[in-house]
Amino acid sequence: MLSDIRYALRTLRQSRGFTAAALVALALGIGANTAMFSVVYAVLLKPLPYRQPDQLTWITLSNKLFKAEMATGRDFLDWRDQSSSFDPLAACDVGDETITGIPEPFDIRAAGFSEPLGRIFGVQPSLGRDFRREELQPGAASHPAIISNAFFHRYFHGDRAALGAKLVLDDEPFTVVGVLPADFRLALPGPSGRQAETEAIVPLAVDPATQHRSGGGIIIVQVIGRRKPGVSLSTARAELAAIQAHVPRQGPPHVELVVEPLRDRLLGNTTRSLLILLGAVAFVLLIACANVANLLLVRAAGRVRETAVRMALGAGRARLIRQALAESVVLAIGGGAAGLLVAAWTLRLIVHWSVVTVPRLKDATLDPAVLIFAFGLSAFTGILFGIVPAFAATRNNINWALKSAGPQSGRRRLGGLLVVAEVALSLVLLAGAGLMVKSLWLMHASASAAAPERVLTATLQVENPRANERSQSATFVSGFASQLESLPGVHAASISGGSGRFTARLESWPEHAVGQFVATDVFDVGLHFFAAAGIRLVRGRLLTENDSPDSPPVMVINEALARSFVPTYPRESPIGLRVPMPYGPHDRRTAITIVGVVAEYRRELDAPVAPQMFQPVAQTWLPLRGVQIMVRANSDPTALIGAIRAVGRPEGIALLNPQTLADRLDDAIAPRRFEMTLLIAFASLALLLALVGIYGVVSHMVAQRTREIGVRVALGAQRSDVICLVLAGGLSLVCAGVVLGLAASLGLTRVMESFLYGVKPTDALTFAAASVLLMAVAALAAWIPARRAAGVDPLIALRYE
Repeated sequence: MLSDIRYALRTLRQSRGFTAAALVALALGIGANTAMFSVVYAVLLKPLPYRQPDQLTWITLSNKLFKAEMATGRDFLDWRDQSSSFDPLAACDVGDETITGIPEPFDIRAAGFSEPLGRIFGVQPSLGRDFRREELQPGAASHPAIISNAFFHRYFHGDRAALGAKLVLDDEPFTVVGVLPADFRLALPGPSGRQAETEAIVPLAVDPATQHRSGGGIIIVQVIGRRKPGVSLSTARAELAAIQAHVPRQGPPHVELVVEPLRDRLLGNTTRSLLILLGAVAFVLLIACANVANLLLVRAAGRVRETAVRMALGAGRARLIRQALAESVVLAIGGGAAGLLVAAWTLRLIVHWSVVTVPRLKDATLDPAVLIFAFGLSAFTGILFGIVPAFAATRNNINWALKSAGPQSGRRRLGGLLVVAEVALSLVLLAGAGLMVKSLWLMHASASAAAPERVLTATLQVENPRANERSQSATFVSGFASQLESLPGVHAASISGGSGRFTARLESWPEHAVGQFVATDVFDVGLHFFAAAGIRLVRGRLLTENDSPDSPPVMVINEALARSFVPTYPRESPIGLRVPMPYGPHDRRTAITIVGVVAEYRRELDAPVAPQMFQPVAQTWLPLRGVQIMVRANSDPTALIGAIRAVGRPEGIALLNPQTLADRLDDAIAPRRFEMTLLIAFASLALLLALVGIYGVVSHMVAQRTREIGVRVALGAQRSDVICLVLAGGLSLVCAGVVLGLAASLGLTRVMESFLYGVKPTDALTFAAASVLLMAVAALAAWIPARRAAGVDPLIALRYE
């Protein structure tokens, strides 16, 4: 074996051009795969950084109609008191809290837990202490907080004096009692489903006597349980289902119990998207292997006489195959070593392109497990691309080979098949990338009519006693919006607040309407909200100053809700129909009259527009928590931030996270953009490798047919005839690969269906564009050797061997 390795090193050193080309292809293929495996290993395969993470369980109540989680504190107490499968069972309340009491308030992700962190996650603060039992009881005198290591360094600059310091969250003071270890991360999803690293953790006292927030609305909790040793997930699920079946439930129907591993909850759709990307990059490696196999076939064709002489002198076929495989494996390991450099560079790019919704991505490194994978992948790759050329090179007829008259059609067919495979795999990747590009383009196009780049949005933090009165809160912030409209460059300004998602139906419905419940988003908005958001009136009227607290309650609905209420819309109108609000944040239970229908208001780009109701803030109670300001400018809205803050400062109003609506919508589709970027990168790499492969095969074909080309030229063939002859030979392989690739794409792109918006996974236009692009690149790759063939001197060609 050592002699085979020394022989391989010697022959590779003698063929430096071949070795360099093969090493580059392998480094790209193995490096990209190693980087992607590093991500998959860190995100999917590594255990969660908690004690016995497989025992951690996520429990909630899911409402498919609302598309929301609805477990309340009462539900948690029933599960905790009656279940014997968990120790402990903890409620948590996750959301964005505002650090107040400072000149420039800002939001952080905070979480409340009803149990000490040590009992739930098996972690102890690296500085300070965990929560004490008495601090978790309702009415506790002390209000401790534990902060993350990252927040400790960002906000307190790593000063140990942070222990005992005050931290004011939404005007409620807490005392910092602990700092979590640097390697402990907790990224639970908030109410919107967005994951973010938790920076502050406070006690959550769940009291059946206080099931409502101070600002109104039932407290919705998330529940994490640690299953007792020996308790399976199915056993725990069955026990909770039995408890839930005996609990009388009030509120909307269609609620289902969800019990799943915490790991699955944290990963969400990440698992599927990463596996798709891993499959895509595996295609790149296969294309690289096909390239190197073709290089080996070309090299073997030039060593036919040498191989025949060695066989004639008694070298067995098994020995020659072993030497060829040793050469391939040595080449692959060299490519793998170079691929580690490519992997390190690629990994940095992936992390740079990433978003926080990919959990633990920043933990991806070239650690020992990844290095072992890279070595194993290199060895496997060497055997994969070397086995077929090794058998093909030792299959020669010795007499023919010694006369250099052996048939070459078998090798040409094999090389052609490899090119067909390269083209097919490249087309699958191009089609997948094209679908993602079109999907994101449609997302952006759906919001472009409202010119979101001209709209500034921000959350208001109000610290003014005049706004605390329930009857005055809407009037106060509406006055702030009116002041903003007097600023130069402001077209319209309005406040808005989301009341949540509710089920609604018509109070009475004529023949053309329906009576079933419809899940709808409800917004409390100012008078000029529709002008600020760029929402077009379709029929009826918008909200006016006459819609006062003393006038009959009214609402404007969007077309999605209009179609839900009235299936014959737009032929039949919902104007004048009345909607009772059985679940709502306000006290009135009278029916609300529909006075207008507006076009779509897109709050997120990657989902269909949901049914929506818009109520005037003058007729509802507007909770100040989470109230938004929306300002439409005549030019760049970010230039108005300073002026807006100057208006709000005397009124005790601060802006939190100001950004354009375009940026906010773009942030919401960051995961899709991340997937698209990687798919485009892998497809581009596959296209480059396929171009090199086509060029190599066509060049070899020209070299083999030089004598034939010389005869054709001597007999009068024109330059264009020779170019067409060579192009036809190359493009016939490409056409076969395109047909095979289209067939494969029709099946493989279906796994992307859940990640697409507005485009089918079998979109004909995308497939056609990918095919045309691939054909154009292939024609370019084949044209270069075709042009060289057209310049062959027939006298030289006739003497060519």
